[in-house]
Amino acid sequence: MSYMHDPAHPGEVLREYLPEGMSVTEAPRRLGVTRQSLSAILKCQHTLMTVGANRGRREVR
Repeated sequence: MSYMHDPAHPGEVLREYLPEGMSVTEAPRRLGVTRQSLSAILKCQHTLMTVGANRGRREVR
């Protein structure tokens, strides 16, 4: 019998690795994303793939 694996959302994992005292402006700057994108990832509303796809789309233009 096989069981379904339900991996953690990247936002849940990322939240654990961000330093506690890091400001909301510093974190996205260091990660190379906008504050809006980082907020959406941490709230589990977007995935890292969505952010990467949007970044790739901007670079092609």
